[in-house]
Amino acid sequence: MNKKLSDILNETNVNKLVDLFLVLFDKLKTNSINKCKQLISFYKKKKLISIILFIFLLLSIVFITRFSCSSELSNFKFEKISIGEVTKNIQEIGKLEIINPVNIYSPAGNIQKIYADHNDRVVAGQLLLVMDTPDVDKQITQTFDNLQITKMNVVRAEKEYEISKKLYEKKLLSKVDLINSEINVNTLTTTYKYEKLNYDLIATNKDCGKIKSPVSGIIVSRNVDVNSSINGGTFLFLIAPDIKTMRIILNVDESDITFVSAGQDATVAVYAFYEKKFQGKVIQVRSNNPKMIDERIKYEVVIDCYNENEMLKPGMNATVSILVARKENVIRVPNQSFIIAPFGYKHDPAKKYIWIKQDKLLTLRKIKRIQPVIGLAGDQYTEILDKVKIGDEVIVGTK
Repeated sequence: MNKKLSDILNETNVNKLVDLFLVLFDKLKTNSINKCKQLISFYKKKKLISIILFIFLLLSIVFITRFSCSSELSNFKFEKISIGEVTKNIQEIGKLEIINPVNIYSPAGNIQKIYADHNDRVVAGQLLLVMDTPDVDKQITQTFDNLQITKMNVVRAEKEYEISKKLYEKKLLSKVDLINSEINVNTLTTTYKYEKLNYDLIATNKDCGKIKSPVSGIIVSRNVDVNSSINGGTFLFLIAPDIKTMRIILNVDESDITFVSAGQDATVAVYAFYEKKFQGKVIQVRSNNPKMIDERIKYEVVIDCYNENEMLKPGMNATVSILVARKENVIRVPNQSFIIAPFGYKHDPAKKYIWIKQDKLLTLRKIKRIQPVIGLAGDQYTEILDKVKIGDEVIVGTK
Protein backbone atom coordinates (compact mmCIF):
# COMPACT_ATOMS: atom_id res chain seq x y z
CA MET A 1 0.00 0.00 0.00
CA ASN A 2 2.74 2.37 0.86
CA LYS A 3 4.51 1.61 -2.31
CA LYS A 4 1.52 2.33 -4.48
CA LEU A 5 0.90 5.67 -2.83
CA SER A 6 4.46 6.65 -3.28
CA ASP A 7 4.29 5.58 -6.87
CA ILE A 8 1.23 7.64 -7.44
CA LEU A 9 2.72 10.63 -5.78
CA ASN A 10 5.87 10.52 -7.66
CA GLU A 11 7.00 13.53 -9.52
CA THR A 12 5.71 12.50 -12.90
CA ASN A 13 2.19 11.98 -11.76
CA VAL A 14 2.17 15.19 -9.87
CA ASN A 15 3.24 17.08 -12.92
CA LYS A 16 0.51 15.49 -14.95
CA LEU A 17 -2.09 16.45 -12.40
CA VAL A 18 -0.86 19.98 -12.40
CA ASP A 19 -0.96 20.11 -16.16
CA LEU A 20 -4.43 18.65 -16.17
CA PHE A 21 -5.61 21.23 -13.63
CA LEU A 22 -4.13 24.05 -15.65
CA VAL A 23 -5.84 22.82 -18.77
CA LEU A 24 -9.16 22.61 -16.96
CA PHE A 25 -8.67 26.08 -15.48
CA ASP A 26 -7.90 27.58 -18.88
CA LYS A 27 -11.02 26.05 -20.37
CA LEU A 28 -13.09 27.24 -17.46
CA LYS A 29 -11.61 30.72 -17.74
CA THR A 30 -12.20 30.84 -21.45
CA ASN A 31 -15.75 29.68 -21.08
CA SER A 32 -16.40 32.19 -18.30
CA ILE A 33 -15.03 35.07 -20.34
CA ASN A 34 -17.06 34.01 -23.34
CA LYS A 35 -20.14 33.73 -21.18
CA CYS A 36 -19.48 37.16 -19.75
CA LYS A 37 -18.95 38.60 -23.20
CA GLN A 38 -22.13 36.99 -24.39
CA LEU A 39 -23.98 38.29 -21.38
CA ILE A 40 -22.58 41.79 -21.86
CA SER A 41 -23.44 41.66 -25.55
CA PHE A 42 -26.95 40.50 -24.69
CA TYR A 43 -27.49 43.34 -22.25
CA LYS A 44 -26.12 45.85 -24.74
CA LYS A 45 -28.50 44.61 -27.37
CA LYS A 46 -31.33 44.63 -24.87
CA LYS A 47 -30.54 48.25 -23.88
CA LEU A 48 -30.39 49.31 -27.52
CA ILE A 49 -33.67 47.58 -28.18
CA SER A 50 -35.15 49.30 -25.12
CA ILE A 51 -33.95 52.68 -26.34
CA ILE A 52 -35.33 51.98 -29.80
CA LEU A 53 -38.62 50.83 -28.31
CA PHE A 54 -38.78 53.92 -26.11
CA ILE A 55 -38.12 56.22 -29.06
CA PHE A 56 -40.69 54.34 -31.13
CA LEU A 57 -43.21 54.60 -28.33
CA LEU A 58 -42.52 58.32 -27.90
CA LEU A 59 -42.91 58.98 -31.62
CA SER A 60 -46.09 56.92 -31.62
CA ILE A 61 -47.50 59.02 -28.80
CA VAL A 62 -46.54 62.23 -30.60
CA PHE A 63 -48.01 60.96 -33.85
CA ILE A 64 -51.24 59.75 -32.27
CA THR A 65 -51.63 62.93 -30.22
CA ARG A 66 -50.97 65.19 -33.19
CA PHE A 67 -53.21 63.10 -35.39
CA SER A 68 -56.03 63.26 -32.86
CA CYS A 69 -55.42 67.01 -32.41
CA SER A 70 -55.38 67.50 -36.17
CA SER A 71 -58.60 65.57 -36.44
CA GLU A 72 -60.19 67.63 -33.65
CA LEU A 73 -58.81 70.94 -34.97
CA SER A 74 -60.52 70.26 -38.27
CA ASN A 75 -63.73 71.19 -36.48
CA PHE A 76 -62.48 74.73 -35.81
CA LYS A 77 -62.14 77.82 -37.97
CA PHE A 78 -58.83 79.71 -37.98
CA GLU A 79 -57.97 83.24 -38.99
CA LYS A 80 -54.54 84.77 -39.44
CA ILE A 81 -53.48 87.54 -37.10
CA SER A 82 -53.15 90.70 -39.16
CA ILE A 83 -52.41 94.41 -39.06
CA GLY A 84 -55.39 96.69 -39.43
CA GLU A 85 -57.82 99.09 -37.81
CA VAL A 86 -59.53 98.65 -34.44
CA THR A 87 -62.60 100.77 -33.73
CA LYS A 88 -64.91 101.06 -30.72
CA ASN A 89 -68.46 102.38 -31.08
CA ILE A 90 -71.29 103.06 -28.66
CA GLN A 91 -74.71 102.23 -30.10
CA GLU A 92 -78.07 103.66 -29.01
CA ILE A 93 -81.55 104.16 -30.50
CA GLY A 94 -83.41 107.45 -30.82
CA LYS A 95 -85.90 109.36 -33.00
CA LEU A 96 -85.21 111.89 -35.74
CA GLU A 97 -86.40 115.38 -34.81
CA ILE A 98 -86.63 118.79 -36.48
CA ILE A 99 -84.09 121.39 -35.42
CA ASN A 100 -85.73 124.60 -34.13
CA PRO A 101 -89.30 123.85 -35.27
CA VAL A 102 -91.69 126.83 -35.63
CA ASN A 103 -95.24 126.50 -34.30
CA ILE A 104 -97.91 128.92 -35.57
CA TYR A 105 -101.02 129.67 -33.47
CA SER A 106 -104.19 131.59 -34.32
CA PRO A 107 -106.57 134.18 -32.90
CA ALA A 108 -110.21 133.20 -32.46
CA GLY A 109 -112.25 133.12 -35.64
CA ASN A 110 -113.37 131.15 -38.67
CA ILE A 111 -111.05 129.70 -41.31
CA GLN A 112 -111.97 131.12 -44.72
CA LYS A 113 -109.11 130.06 -46.99
CA ILE A 114 -105.97 127.89 -46.67
CA TYR A 115 -103.05 128.45 -49.02
CA ALA A 116 -100.48 125.94 -47.69
CA ASP A 117 -100.55 122.21 -47.02
CA HIS A 118 -98.33 119.39 -45.77
CA ASN A 119 -94.86 119.21 -47.38
CA ASP A 120 -95.22 122.60 -49.10
CA ARG A 121 -92.13 124.78 -49.20
CA VAL A 122 -92.82 128.33 -48.03
CA VAL A 123 -90.82 131.53 -47.70
CA ALA A 124 -90.86 134.08 -44.91
CA GLY A 125 -93.89 136.38 -45.22
CA GLN A 126 -95.88 133.99 -47.43
CA LEU A 127 -99.65 133.94 -46.77
CA LEU A 128 -100.71 130.60 -45.29
CA LEU A 129 -104.40 131.12 -44.53
CA VAL A 130 -107.09 133.77 -44.11
CA MET A 131 -109.61 133.74 -41.32
CA ASP A 132 -112.55 135.87 -40.24
CA THR A 133 -111.84 137.50 -36.88
CA PRO A 134 -115.07 139.23 -35.79
CA ASP A 135 -113.90 139.96 -32.25
CA VAL A 136 -110.81 141.75 -33.50
CA ASP A 137 -112.74 143.63 -36.17
CA LYS A 138 -115.34 144.73 -33.63
CA GLN A 139 -112.66 145.98 -31.27
CA ILE A 140 -110.93 147.92 -34.02
CA THR A 141 -114.22 149.52 -35.14
CA GLN A 142 -115.17 150.49 -31.59
CA THR A 143 -111.78 152.00 -30.88
CA PHE A 144 -111.87 153.96 -34.13
CA ASP A 145 -115.32 155.36 -33.35
CA ASN A 146 -114.15 156.47 -29.91
CA LEU A 147 -111.14 158.12 -31.49
CA GLN A 148 -113.33 160.03 -33.95
CA ILE A 149 -115.62 161.27 -31.14
CA THR A 150 -112.64 162.46 -29.14
CA LYS A 151 -111.26 164.23 -32.21
CA MET A 152 -114.51 166.10 -32.71
CA ASN A 153 -114.54 167.08 -29.06
CA VAL A 154 -111.02 168.49 -29.43
CA VAL A 155 -112.10 170.53 -32.46
CA ARG A 156 -115.13 171.90 -30.62
CA ALA A 157 -113.07 172.72 -27.51
CA GLU A 158 -110.52 174.58 -29.62
CA LYS A 159 -113.29 176.69 -31.23
CA GLU A 160 -114.78 177.43 -27.83
CA TYR A 161 -111.37 178.48 -26.59
CA GLU A 162 -110.98 180.91 -29.49
CA ILE A 163 -114.37 182.44 -28.68
CA SER A 164 -113.43 182.64 -25.00
CA LYS A 165 -110.29 184.59 -25.84
CA LYS A 166 -112.29 187.18 -27.85
CA LEU A 167 -114.83 187.54 -25.08
CA TYR A 168 -112.06 187.94 -22.54
CA GLU A 169 -110.47 190.71 -24.65
CA LYS A 170 -113.81 192.53 -24.63
CA LYS A 171 -114.01 191.94 -20.90
CA LEU A 172 -117.11 189.89 -21.33
CA LEU A 173 -115.56 186.75 -19.85
CA SER A 174 -113.61 186.29 -16.70
CA LYS A 175 -110.03 185.06 -16.69
CA VAL A 176 -111.05 181.96 -14.73
CA ASP A 177 -113.45 180.92 -17.48
CA LEU A 178 -110.73 181.53 -20.07
CA ILE A 179 -108.32 179.32 -18.16
CA ASN A 180 -110.96 176.57 -17.78
CA SER A 181 -111.57 176.66 -21.53
CA GLU A 182 -107.85 176.26 -22.18
CA ILE A 183 -107.62 173.37 -19.71
CA ASN A 184 -110.51 171.64 -21.47
CA VAL A 185 -108.66 171.88 -24.79
CA ASN A 186 -105.50 170.46 -23.33
CA THR A 187 -107.37 167.61 -21.60
CA LEU A 188 -109.23 166.58 -24.73
CA THR A 189 -106.05 166.81 -26.79
CA THR A 190 -104.23 164.49 -24.36
CA THR A 191 -107.16 162.06 -24.44
CA TYR A 192 -107.10 162.08 -28.22
CA LYS A 193 -103.38 161.27 -28.30
CA TYR A 194 -103.86 158.35 -25.88
CA GLU A 195 -106.78 156.94 -27.89
CA LYS A 196 -104.82 157.37 -31.12
CA LEU A 197 -101.96 155.30 -29.70
CA ASN A 198 -104.46 152.68 -28.51
CA TYR A 199 -106.09 152.55 -31.92
CA ASP A 200 -102.75 152.21 -33.71
CA LEU A 201 -101.88 149.30 -31.43
CA ILE A 202 -105.18 147.54 -31.96
CA ALA A 203 -105.08 148.25 -35.68
CA THR A 204 -101.97 146.12 -35.94
CA ASN A 205 -104.31 143.18 -35.37
CA LYS A 206 -106.35 144.20 -38.37
CA ASP A 207 -104.49 141.65 -40.47
CA CYS A 208 -104.28 139.05 -37.73
CA GLY A 209 -106.68 136.95 -39.77
CA LYS A 210 -104.03 136.77 -42.46
CA ILE A 211 -101.63 134.15 -41.13
CA LYS A 212 -98.18 134.42 -42.71
CA SER A 213 -95.10 132.26 -42.37
CA PRO A 214 -92.48 133.83 -40.09
CA VAL A 215 -89.67 131.73 -41.63
CA SER A 216 -88.74 129.93 -44.80
CA GLY A 217 -89.01 126.15 -44.65
CA ILE A 218 -91.28 123.15 -45.14
CA ILE A 219 -94.81 122.68 -43.78
CA VAL A 220 -94.50 119.58 -41.62
CA SER A 221 -98.08 119.55 -40.38
CA ARG A 222 -101.39 121.46 -40.76
CA ASN A 223 -103.97 121.20 -38.02
CA VAL A 224 -107.06 123.04 -39.39
CA ASP A 225 -109.47 122.91 -42.32
CA VAL A 226 -111.54 125.46 -44.21
CA ASN A 227 -114.72 126.67 -42.44
CA SER A 228 -113.43 125.56 -39.05
CA SER A 229 -114.31 127.75 -36.08
CA ILE A 230 -111.37 127.92 -33.69
CA ASN A 231 -110.50 129.50 -30.38
CA GLY A 232 -107.60 131.80 -29.79
CA GLY A 233 -104.27 130.01 -29.37
CA THR A 234 -105.22 127.07 -31.61
CA PHE A 235 -102.25 125.32 -33.23
CA LEU A 236 -102.28 125.87 -37.01
CA PHE A 237 -98.98 124.88 -38.64
CA LEU A 238 -95.63 123.31 -37.81
CA ILE A 239 -92.80 124.54 -40.03
CA ALA A 240 -89.33 123.03 -40.27
CA PRO A 241 -86.83 125.75 -41.20
CA ASP A 242 -84.33 123.14 -42.40
CA ILE A 243 -84.53 119.35 -42.77
CA LYS A 244 -81.15 118.94 -44.42
CA THR A 245 -79.89 118.47 -40.87
CA MET A 246 -81.91 116.37 -38.44
CA ARG A 247 -81.46 115.96 -34.71
CA ILE A 248 -81.47 112.85 -32.51
CA ILE A 249 -81.53 112.84 -28.71
CA LEU A 250 -79.92 109.67 -27.32
CA ASN A 251 -80.06 108.32 -23.78
CA VAL A 252 -76.57 106.91 -23.16
CA ASP A 253 -75.87 104.57 -20.25
CA GLU A 254 -73.71 105.77 -17.37
CA SER A 255 -71.12 103.07 -18.16
CA ASP A 256 -70.54 104.56 -21.64
CA ILE A 257 -71.04 108.30 -21.16
CA THR A 258 -67.39 108.92 -20.17
CA PHE A 259 -66.30 107.80 -23.65
CA VAL A 260 -68.56 110.30 -25.46
CA SER A 261 -67.56 113.89 -26.21
CA ALA A 262 -68.68 116.68 -28.52
CA GLY A 263 -67.21 116.51 -32.02
CA GLN A 264 -67.08 112.71 -32.30
CA ASP A 265 -68.29 111.16 -35.56
CA ALA A 266 -71.50 109.15 -35.64
CA THR A 267 -73.20 106.82 -38.13
CA VAL A 268 -76.99 106.75 -38.40
CA ALA A 269 -79.10 103.90 -39.78
CA VAL A 270 -82.88 103.77 -40.25
CA TYR A 271 -85.16 100.87 -41.10
CA ALA A 272 -86.47 102.57 -44.24
CA PHE A 273 -82.96 102.62 -45.79
CA TYR A 274 -81.27 99.71 -44.04
CA GLU A 275 -78.45 99.48 -46.60
CA LYS A 276 -77.52 103.18 -46.38
CA LYS A 277 -75.56 104.89 -43.63
CA PHE A 278 -75.99 108.58 -42.84
CA GLN A 279 -73.20 110.62 -41.29
CA GLY A 280 -73.60 112.63 -38.13
CA LYS A 281 -71.71 114.28 -35.28
CA VAL A 282 -72.00 114.61 -31.52
CA ILE A 283 -73.12 118.20 -30.83
CA GLN A 284 -73.61 118.14 -27.09
CA VAL A 285 -73.22 115.80 -24.10
CA ARG A 286 -75.61 116.69 -21.27
CA SER A 287 -73.54 114.96 -18.62
CA ASN A 288 -74.88 117.05 -15.74
CA ASN A 289 -78.51 116.08 -16.26
CA PRO A 290 -78.94 112.39 -15.34
CA LYS A 291 -82.20 110.51 -15.93
CA MET A 292 -83.47 107.24 -14.51
CA ILE A 293 -84.66 105.02 -17.38
CA ASP A 294 -85.39 101.30 -16.88
CA GLU A 295 -83.65 101.45 -13.50
CA ARG A 296 -80.45 102.69 -15.14
CA ILE A 297 -78.85 106.14 -15.05
CA LYS A 298 -78.82 107.68 -18.53
CA TYR A 299 -77.47 110.93 -19.97
CA GLU A 300 -78.71 112.80 -23.04
CA VAL A 301 -76.40 113.07 -26.04
CA VAL A 302 -77.38 115.36 -28.94
CA ILE A 303 -76.58 114.11 -32.45
CA ASP A 304 -76.94 116.14 -35.66
CA CYS A 305 -77.43 113.94 -38.74
CA TYR A 306 -76.78 115.19 -42.27
CA ASN A 307 -79.77 114.75 -44.61
CA GLU A 308 -78.68 116.41 -47.85
CA ASN A 309 -81.05 114.37 -50.04
CA GLU A 310 -83.89 114.82 -47.53
CA MET A 311 -84.42 111.06 -47.36
CA LEU A 312 -84.76 111.08 -43.57
CA LYS A 313 -88.13 112.09 -42.14
CA PRO A 314 -89.10 113.42 -38.70
CA GLY A 315 -90.13 110.69 -36.26
CA MET A 316 -88.14 107.87 -37.86
CA ASN A 317 -86.46 105.44 -35.47
CA ALA A 318 -82.69 105.66 -35.87
CA THR A 319 -79.84 103.48 -34.65
CA VAL A 320 -76.81 105.64 -33.91
CA SER A 321 -73.24 104.39 -33.60
CA ILE A 322 -70.82 106.87 -32.03
CA LEU A 323 -67.15 106.31 -32.86
CA VAL A 324 -65.42 106.79 -29.49
CA ALA A 325 -61.97 105.24 -30.22
CA ARG A 326 -59.92 104.22 -33.25
CA LYS A 327 -56.43 102.80 -33.80
CA GLU A 328 -54.84 102.12 -37.17
CA ASN A 329 -52.03 99.77 -38.24
CA VAL A 330 -52.08 97.66 -35.09
CA ILE A 331 -51.79 93.89 -34.58
CA ARG A 332 -55.31 92.61 -34.04
CA VAL A 333 -57.34 89.44 -33.53
CA PRO A 334 -61.08 88.88 -33.96
CA ASN A 335 -63.06 89.20 -30.75
CA GLN A 336 -64.44 85.67 -31.22
CA SER A 337 -61.00 84.23 -30.51
CA PHE A 338 -61.37 85.15 -26.83
CA ILE A 339 -64.52 83.07 -26.30
CA ILE A 340 -63.31 79.76 -27.82
CA ALA A 341 -62.13 77.10 -25.35
CA PRO A 342 -61.35 73.78 -27.18
CA PHE A 343 -60.55 70.33 -25.78
CA GLY A 344 -62.54 70.66 -22.62
CA TYR A 345 -60.99 73.89 -21.40
CA LYS A 346 -63.61 76.01 -19.66
CA HIS A 347 -63.98 79.56 -20.92
CA ASP A 348 -63.07 82.09 -18.22
CA PRO A 349 -64.54 85.55 -19.00
CA ALA A 350 -62.24 87.14 -16.42
CA LYS A 351 -59.12 86.05 -18.35
CA LYS A 352 -58.42 86.75 -21.98
CA TYR A 353 -56.96 83.66 -23.66
CA ILE A 354 -56.47 82.89 -27.34
CA TRP A 355 -55.45 79.65 -29.05
CA ILE A 356 -52.61 79.74 -31.61
CA LYS A 357 -51.90 76.95 -34.11
CA GLN A 358 -48.42 75.35 -33.86
CA ASP A 359 -46.65 73.58 -36.76
CA LYS A 360 -43.53 72.27 -34.93
CA LEU A 361 -43.01 68.54 -35.47
CA LEU A 362 -42.07 67.51 -31.93
CA THR A 363 -44.81 69.40 -30.15
CA LEU A 364 -47.45 67.15 -28.64
CA ARG A 365 -50.28 69.59 -29.38
CA LYS A 366 -50.93 71.55 -32.54
CA ILE A 367 -52.33 74.56 -30.65
CA LYS A 368 -51.07 76.65 -27.77
CA ARG A 369 -53.05 78.73 -25.31
CA ILE A 370 -51.60 82.17 -24.57
CA GLN A 371 -52.75 85.17 -22.51
CA PRO A 372 -51.65 88.24 -24.47
CA VAL A 373 -51.49 91.86 -23.32
CA ILE A 374 -54.51 93.64 -24.75
CA GLY A 375 -54.74 97.20 -26.05
CA LEU A 376 -57.94 98.70 -27.49
CA ALA A 377 -60.91 96.31 -27.32
CA GLY A 378 -63.00 97.21 -30.36
CA ASP A 379 -66.34 96.10 -31.74
CA GLN A 380 -64.99 93.37 -34.03
CA TYR A 381 -61.25 93.25 -33.33
CA THR A 382 -58.99 93.62 -30.30
CA GLU A 383 -55.50 95.09 -30.33
CA ILE A 384 -52.73 92.68 -29.19
CA LEU A 385 -49.50 94.12 -27.77
CA ASP A 386 -47.30 91.04 -27.33
CA LYS A 387 -46.83 87.20 -27.50
CA VAL A 388 -48.10 86.89 -31.09
CA LYS A 389 -46.82 87.74 -34.54
CA ILE A 390 -48.41 88.59 -37.85
CA GLY A 391 -49.50 85.47 -39.70
CA ASP A 392 -50.13 83.32 -36.63
CA GLU A 393 -53.39 81.44 -36.96
CA VAL A 394 -55.88 81.83 -34.13
CA ILE A 395 -59.09 79.87 -33.48
CA VAL A 396 -62.13 82.06 -34.15
CA GLY A 397 -65.00 79.55 -34.22
CA THR A 398 -66.31 76.14 -35.12
CA LYS A 399 -67.30 74.72 -38.48
